[in-house]
Amino acid sequence: MTKIRTRRLWLGVRFDIPKDVPYDRIIRTLIRSINRGDYELPRGWRVVIEWRNKEDDEMRRGAWKPELEASRKSSPGFDKAVVHYLENQL
Repeated sequence: MTKIRTRRLWLGVRFDIPKDVPYDRIIRTLIRSINRGDYELPRGWRVVIEWRNKEDDEMRRGAWKPELEASRKSSPGFDKAVVHYLENQL
């Protein structure tokens, strides 16, 4: 049986990307990296993901690929939540 988590999750994504890249392309590239499952980003992109599980907790943060890889080991739900968050940024 698959465990379904329903707790609230606060997310944020910060990036340092060449200024000539349109915002929607950034978001779509991040989503594709998750959907592929490799979390690879174009050369020169620096992306940090932030999250917390409780409203009054401090945001945790880490580099895009290592944080998503680590979360995938425990549950596929984090990937889905991040994709949902990113889609709402478009």
